[in-house]
Amino acid sequence: MRRVGGRSDGAFGRTRGRALARTAFRALRAWYRPRLPLAPHRCPRCRFPAPGCLCAAVPRVRSRVEVVFLRHVSERGRLTNTGHWASLALEGSSVLEHGVVGEPLDVSRLDAAGAWLLFPSPHPPPRDAPPPLRLIVPDGTWAQARRIVQRVPEIRTLPRLAVEVAVPDALRLRRPLVLGGMSTLEAVAAALRALGEVEAADALDALHRDGVALATRLGGGPGRGSPPGSRTGAPPARRSARG
Repeated sequence: MRRVGGRSDGAFGRTRGRALARTAFRALRAWYRPRLPLAPHRCPRCRFPAPGCLCAAVPRVRSRVEVVFLRHVSERGRLTNTGHWASLALEGSSVLEHGVVGEPLDVSRLDAAGAWLLFPSPHPPPRDAPPPLRLIVPDGTWAQARRIVQRVPEIRTLPRLAVEVAVPDALRLRRPLVLGGMSTLEAVAAALRALGEVEAADALDALHRDGVALATRLGGGPGRGSPPGSRTGAPPARRSARG
Protein backbone atom coordinates (compact mmCIF):
# COMPACT_ATOMS: atom_id res chain seq x y z
CA MET A 1 0.00 0.00 0.00
CA ARG A 2 1.43 3.39 -0.99
CA ARG A 3 2.20 5.84 1.82
CA VAL A 4 1.36 9.56 1.67
CA GLY A 5 3.05 11.93 4.14
CA GLY A 6 3.89 9.11 6.53
CA ARG A 7 0.40 7.58 6.28
CA SER A 8 -0.96 4.90 3.99
CA ASP A 9 -3.08 6.17 1.10
CA GLY A 10 -6.00 4.26 2.62
CA ALA A 11 -5.72 6.10 5.93
CA PHE A 12 -5.28 9.39 4.07
CA GLY A 13 -8.44 8.70 2.07
CA ARG A 14 -10.45 7.86 5.19
CA THR A 15 -9.27 11.02 6.97
CA ARG A 16 -10.13 13.16 3.96
CA GLY A 17 -13.50 11.44 3.63
CA ARG A 18 -14.37 12.15 7.26
CA ALA A 19 -13.37 15.80 6.83
CA LEU A 20 -15.57 16.13 3.75
CA ALA A 21 -18.44 14.46 5.59
CA ARG A 22 -18.12 16.91 8.50
CA THR A 23 -18.09 19.85 6.08
CA ALA A 24 -21.18 18.54 4.30
CA PHE A 25 -22.97 17.98 7.61
CA ARG A 26 -22.25 21.53 8.79
CA ALA A 27 -23.48 22.95 5.49
CA LEU A 28 -26.68 20.88 5.70
CA ARG A 29 -27.26 21.93 9.30
CA ALA A 30 -26.74 25.61 8.43
CA TRP A 31 -29.27 25.25 5.58
CA TYR A 32 -31.86 23.32 7.59
CA ARG A 33 -31.79 25.01 11.01
CA PRO A 34 -33.08 28.45 9.89
CA ARG A 35 -36.10 26.75 8.33
CA LEU A 36 -37.24 25.22 11.59
CA PRO A 37 -40.21 27.11 13.07
CA LEU A 38 -39.99 28.51 16.60
CA ALA A 39 -41.41 26.29 19.30
CA PRO A 40 -45.04 27.19 20.09
CA HIS A 41 -44.16 28.41 23.59
CA ARG A 42 -41.67 31.00 22.30
CA CYS A 43 -42.66 34.58 21.53
CA PRO A 44 -42.49 35.17 17.75
CA ARG A 45 -41.14 38.68 18.34
CA CYS A 46 -38.38 38.34 20.95
CA ARG A 47 -37.98 34.52 20.84
CA PHE A 48 -38.10 34.15 24.62
CA PRO A 49 -40.63 31.79 26.20
CA ALA A 50 -44.03 33.39 26.64
CA PRO A 51 -45.67 34.58 28.78
CA GLY A 52 -43.00 36.52 30.64
CA CYS A 53 -40.88 37.14 27.54
CA LEU A 54 -38.48 40.02 26.90
CA CYS A 55 -40.89 42.23 24.94
CA ALA A 56 -41.95 44.34 27.93
CA ALA A 57 -38.30 45.33 28.52
CA VAL A 58 -37.63 46.36 24.90
CA PRO A 59 -37.50 50.17 24.72
CA ARG A 60 -38.17 52.38 21.70
CA VAL A 61 -34.79 53.86 20.83
CA ARG A 62 -34.38 56.67 18.34
CA SER A 63 -31.04 57.37 16.72
CA ARG A 64 -29.73 59.71 14.05
CA VAL A 65 -27.82 56.72 12.65
CA GLU A 66 -29.61 53.98 10.72
CA VAL A 67 -28.37 50.59 11.91
CA VAL A 68 -28.33 47.68 9.46
CA PHE A 69 -27.60 44.28 10.98
CA LEU A 70 -25.91 41.89 8.57
CA ARG A 71 -26.77 38.68 10.40
CA HIS A 72 -25.39 35.22 9.75
CA VAL A 73 -28.25 32.92 8.86
CA SER A 74 -27.42 30.46 11.65
CA GLU A 75 -28.34 33.15 14.22
CA ARG A 76 -31.97 33.23 13.07
CA GLY A 77 -34.19 32.04 15.90
CA ARG A 78 -31.43 31.96 18.53
CA LEU A 79 -32.62 33.29 21.88
CA THR A 80 -29.05 34.40 22.67
CA ASN A 81 -28.70 36.60 19.57
CA THR A 82 -28.47 40.05 21.15
CA GLY A 83 -28.39 41.74 17.74
CA HIS A 84 -32.03 40.71 17.41
CA TRP A 85 -32.85 42.45 20.70
CA ALA A 86 -31.15 45.60 19.41
CA SER A 87 -33.06 45.47 16.13
CA LEU A 88 -36.35 45.32 18.05
CA ALA A 89 -35.43 48.41 20.05
CA LEU A 90 -33.85 50.64 17.38
CA GLU A 91 -36.41 52.50 15.31
CA GLY A 92 -35.58 52.42 11.62
CA SER A 93 -33.11 49.55 11.93
CA SER A 94 -33.21 46.56 9.61
CA VAL A 95 -31.81 43.04 9.33
CA LEU A 96 -30.24 41.44 6.27
CA GLU A 97 -29.31 37.77 6.35
CA HIS A 98 -26.07 36.42 4.98
CA GLY A 99 -25.65 32.80 3.95
CA VAL A 100 -29.24 31.89 3.05
CA VAL A 101 -29.06 29.14 0.45
CA GLY A 102 -30.74 30.15 -2.79
CA GLU A 103 -31.37 33.73 -1.64
CA PRO A 104 -28.73 36.24 -2.79
CA LEU A 105 -27.93 39.03 -0.38
CA ASP A 106 -29.42 42.42 -1.20
CA VAL A 107 -26.32 44.63 -1.14
CA SER A 108 -27.96 47.78 -2.46
CA ARG A 109 -27.98 49.47 0.96
CA LEU A 110 -24.60 48.35 2.23
CA ASP A 111 -22.24 50.75 0.46
CA ALA A 112 -24.48 53.81 0.17
CA ALA A 113 -23.09 57.25 0.96
CA GLY A 114 -22.57 57.73 4.68
CA ALA A 115 -22.28 54.01 5.48
CA TRP A 116 -19.66 52.85 8.00
CA LEU A 117 -18.76 49.35 9.17
CA LEU A 118 -18.68 48.36 12.85
CA PHE A 119 -15.66 46.06 12.72
CA PRO A 120 -11.97 46.17 13.73
CA SER A 121 -9.31 47.54 11.39
CA PRO A 122 -5.67 48.61 11.77
CA HIS A 123 -6.45 51.65 9.63
CA PRO A 124 -8.57 54.38 11.24
CA PRO A 125 -10.83 56.49 9.03
CA PRO A 126 -9.60 59.94 7.97
CA ARG A 127 -9.93 62.57 10.67
CA ASP A 128 -12.06 64.76 8.42
CA ALA A 129 -14.47 61.94 7.52
CA PRO A 130 -18.11 62.93 8.10
CA PRO A 131 -19.91 60.96 10.85
CA PRO A 132 -21.83 57.86 9.75
CA LEU A 133 -25.41 58.08 8.59
CA ARG A 134 -25.72 54.30 8.39
CA LEU A 135 -23.92 51.68 10.47
CA ILE A 136 -23.43 48.19 9.05
CA VAL A 137 -23.13 45.63 11.86
CA PRO A 138 -21.97 42.05 11.10
CA ASP A 139 -23.89 39.84 13.52
CA GLY A 140 -22.85 36.32 14.46
CA THR A 141 -19.98 34.62 16.21
CA TRP A 142 -16.59 36.26 15.84
CA ALA A 143 -15.64 33.77 13.10
CA GLN A 144 -18.95 34.29 11.29
CA ALA A 145 -18.68 38.08 11.45
CA ARG A 146 -15.15 37.94 10.07
CA ARG A 147 -16.25 35.70 7.19
CA ILE A 148 -19.14 38.06 6.40
CA VAL A 149 -16.70 40.94 6.04
CA GLN A 150 -14.40 38.82 3.88
CA ARG A 151 -17.18 37.58 1.60
CA VAL A 152 -19.21 40.76 1.10
CA PRO A 153 -16.99 43.08 -0.97
CA GLU A 154 -19.41 46.00 -0.66
CA ILE A 155 -18.51 46.47 3.01
CA ARG A 156 -14.79 45.67 3.03
CA THR A 157 -13.73 49.18 2.00
CA LEU A 158 -16.17 51.12 4.19
CA PRO A 159 -14.72 53.36 6.92
CA ARG A 160 -14.75 51.59 10.27
CA LEU A 161 -15.87 52.80 13.66
CA ALA A 162 -13.73 52.22 16.76
CA VAL A 163 -15.43 51.30 20.03
CA GLU A 164 -14.25 50.24 23.47
CA VAL A 165 -15.81 47.54 25.61
CA ALA A 166 -17.64 49.45 28.36
CA VAL A 167 -17.68 46.74 31.05
CA PRO A 168 -14.99 44.07 30.40
CA ASP A 169 -16.32 41.71 33.09
CA ALA A 170 -20.03 42.18 32.32
CA LEU A 171 -22.31 39.17 32.39
CA ARG A 172 -22.89 37.80 28.89
CA LEU A 173 -24.83 34.87 27.49
CA ARG A 174 -21.78 33.61 25.60
CA ARG A 175 -18.24 33.89 26.88
CA PRO A 176 -16.13 35.98 24.47
CA LEU A 177 -13.63 34.03 22.40
CA VAL A 178 -11.23 36.94 22.02
CA LEU A 179 -9.84 39.55 24.38
CA GLY A 180 -12.14 42.57 24.42
CA GLY A 181 -15.01 40.67 22.80
CA MET A 182 -18.55 41.79 23.47
CA SER A 183 -22.08 41.08 22.34
CA THR A 184 -23.54 42.70 19.24
CA LEU A 185 -25.94 44.75 21.36
CA GLU A 186 -23.08 46.01 23.55
CA ALA A 187 -21.07 46.94 20.46
CA VAL A 188 -23.94 48.94 18.97
CA ALA A 189 -24.51 50.70 22.30
CA ALA A 190 -20.80 51.56 22.48
CA ALA A 191 -20.88 52.87 18.90
CA LEU A 192 -23.86 55.14 19.60
CA ARG A 193 -22.18 56.38 22.76
CA ALA A 194 -19.03 57.21 20.78
CA LEU A 195 -21.22 59.18 18.35
CA GLY A 196 -22.68 61.24 21.17
CA GLU A 197 -26.02 59.44 21.51
CA VAL A 198 -25.71 58.71 25.21
CA GLU A 199 -29.44 58.29 25.91
CA ALA A 200 -29.82 55.70 23.14
CA ALA A 201 -26.71 53.87 24.35
CA ASP A 202 -27.97 53.78 27.94
CA ALA A 203 -31.30 52.31 26.78
CA LEU A 204 -29.54 49.55 24.84
CA ASP A 205 -27.23 48.76 27.75
CA ALA A 206 -30.26 48.43 30.03
CA LEU A 207 -31.90 46.10 27.50
CA HIS A 208 -28.77 43.95 27.45
CA ARG A 209 -28.82 43.65 31.24
CA ASP A 210 -32.52 42.77 31.26
CA GLY A 211 -32.11 40.19 28.50
CA VAL A 212 -29.14 38.50 30.14
CA ALA A 213 -30.95 38.45 33.49
CA LEU A 214 -34.06 36.90 31.96
CA ALA A 215 -32.09 34.30 30.00
CA THR A 216 -30.15 33.43 33.15
CA ARG A 217 -33.37 32.85 35.08
CA LEU A 218 -34.51 30.58 32.29
CA GLY A 219 -31.37 28.49 32.63
CA GLY A 220 -28.98 29.97 30.07
CA GLY A 221 -26.14 30.81 32.43
CA PRO A 222 -24.03 33.78 31.34
CA GLY A 223 -20.29 33.97 31.03
CA ARG A 224 -18.06 36.78 32.26
CA GLY A 225 -15.48 38.88 30.60
CA SER A 226 -12.90 37.54 28.21
CA PRO A 227 -11.49 34.32 26.69
CA PRO A 228 -11.74 31.41 26.48
CA GLY A 229 -15.16 30.53 25.08
CA SER A 230 -17.52 31.58 22.35
CA ARG A 231 -18.41 35.06 21.28
CA THR A 232 -21.83 36.66 21.45
CA GLY A 233 -21.72 38.42 18.17
CA ALA A 234 -19.25 41.26 18.09
CA PRO A 235 -15.58 41.48 17.17
CA PRO A 236 -12.91 42.43 19.71
CA ALA A 237 -13.24 45.85 21.21
CA ARG A 238 -10.53 47.79 19.50
CA ARG A 239 -7.76 47.50 17.00
CA SER A 240 -8.08 51.12 15.93
CA ALA A 241 -11.60 50.46 14.75
CA ARG A 242 -14.70 48.51 15.50
CA GLY A 243 -15.25 46.18 18.41
